[in-house]
Amino acid sequence: MKTPCLLFTSPGQVTLGETEIPAPGPGEVLLRTLFSTVSPGTELRVFSGRQGRMPAFPVIPGYTATAEVLEAGPGVSLLPGTTVFVPGGSRRCSHAVCWGAHVAHSVHAAANVFPLPAGVAPLAGSLTKLVAIAGHGVRAATAQPGETVAVVGLGPIGLLAARLHHAAGARVFAADRDPARVELARAGGLTAVRITQSLAADLAPLLGAGADVVVDATGVAPVLNEAIPLGRPPTPGEPSSGSARIVVQGSYAEPMPLSYETCARGEYHLLFPHDHQAGDVTMALDLMARRRLVVDDLLTTILAPAEAALGYARLQRREALLVSFDWRR
Repeated sequence: MKTPCLLFTSPGQVTLGETEIPAPGPGEVLLRTLFSTVSPGTELRVFSGRQGRMPAFPVIPGYTATAEVLEAGPGVSLLPGTTVFVPGGSRRCSHAVCWGAHVAHSVHAAANVFPLPAGVAPLAGSLTKLVAIAGHGVRAATAQPGETVAVVGLGPIGLLAARLHHAAGARVFAADRDPARVELARAGGLTAVRITQSLAADLAPLLGAGADVVVDATGVAPVLNEAIPLGRPPTPGEPSSGSARIVVQGSYAEPMPLSYETCARGEYHLLFPHDHQAGDVTMALDLMARRRLVVDDLLTTILAPAEAALGYARLQRREALLVSFDWRR
């Protein structure tokens, strides 16, 4: 069947196009997309043509969506009408994909989709993969209740990481240069500061002896090197296992040189959590279902797929934190 999709046709160009998908086979489901949400760091890099190992244009972007099961293939127990989270798009279509979630219909292995629990609305559910990615970093950091966590960069991943650490009982201090993002963090109950000079001048004084965990979610290599020294320096005689953990969780397009001297002097533990695991998705859905993590206030820009050019332009100009597409329109 033919179905509408978003297509990046060349750097900086997006249109509402069409792709062909097959009928579901054994173990597969045919889905009708409800909402897909843009992951700005990754998708803007694809949009500009700077994503590593990406196929040639045109490509279908996107990797997080919710959908309704329309048809189940042989051997599938999911019932038609079930609402599911979809971590990525279908590769069984007639266009190249950079994950391919921004599409009206798709075919997936039933084992790779997750029914939404009661209490998670389809719009909120479309953010699940970003929550899972942030949560993967939180698990890697192993912050304990009462420990100090500094989060630098309050895009979607940074905001979600800060909220998740806060929900786990850490003392969270968040920072960004964008006043709107700082206010969004504060409205969610976090201590947040706007950076007007430098991290050392504006954030470090709040951290006392330094942070037990530093999360860099900026995707900007020079800022990462500025963020690392926010970590608590080792106490003389303390084993290095007690050193601060640096969670590198930005989406970096340029080379990322690290200061050896800074890292060595602090005996920092550098962590590079990649993407997410299935357990992170389960955790994300559970936290949202129990309202331990609220994301509704982050999902305020909802457009029709035909308005995709407007949506990506708003993200490029930092006029929106996130953009979601309502495929029912």
